[in-house]
Amino acid sequence: MATYILRPNANWNNASAFTISGGSGSVHAALSDNSDTTYITRTSTTVPASYEAEFGTQTLAATEKVAYVNLRARTSIGTTGSIELSLGVITDRNGRTVSYSVPFSKANTLTLSTLDTALKLTTAPNGEAWTQTLIDNLVVKFADNAIASGDRANLYALYVDVITTTQPTVTVTAPTSTITDTTFPSVVWTYADADGDPQNAYEIKVFDSTTYGGASFSADTSTPTVTTGIVTSSNNGQTLEADLADGTTYRAYVRVAQLANGVNYFSDWAYSQFALSVDAPANPT
Repeated sequence: MATYILRPNANWNNASAFTISGGSGSVHAALSDNSDTTYITRTSTTVPASYEAEFGTQTLAATEKVAYVNLRARTSIGTTGSIELSLGVITDRNGRTVSYSVPFSKANTLTLSTLDTALKLTTAPNGEAWTQTLIDNLVVKFADNAIASGDRANLYALYVDVITTTQPTVTVTAPTSTITDTTFPSVVWTYADADGDPQNAYEIKVFDSTTYGGASFSADTSTPTVTTGIVTSSNNGQTLEADLADGTTYRAYVRVAQLANGVNYFSDWAYSQFALSVDAPANPT
């Protein structure tokens, strides 16, 4: 798995309700400079207020899928104060609409330390699967609910952790070349995953040369000669259950999957090519 740590890069809302200490030029800069000498404090000594920050992004590779997104904050809290932290995504910039997670709350005295909210959201706060667009539109809300001056919180840093998992890969090792002893060949493959996640499922599709040689061929959508459907199994091979035509060239396409957030995360398709040339038995006398 890879972990990308994102930091505030813009003020989304209500920065004016907070005072900057330590010399930073903006609220978001004070929360992203990796320094405990710069921080923000709610300006009002008696009235609760919240601040919302936009975050920088991370461009995900085509072979990555978001496993979960987490939120951390470096903060201190007064004797009877309380704070809330929420992770959100902007769903409408023009309408300034944000969908937020259920807030993480922390009350009472907290000396300067880094809080892990342990939200670990496997889906975005708007209920959708994480996408690049949603990662590009992250927002965090910090609320200070203290009603007494000495109980106000100081916020020093915000972090959003994006944890990704790597797409598995597959190499089809059989059948290959010319098969002479059966029209029910076995398809065999090697599963690999950079994160060490086990295989959860596989799918096999066999296409004849006329089909896979067609201009519009797609392993996803073209009609196969034989298909297993999606099989939940860690096996790395299966004997085909349909009798293939002798004297024909085929390709066996395989894709494999790991389990990511309860859903199969499939590899790309890989294939091996083979032909059938099986000697028929002699005519009976």
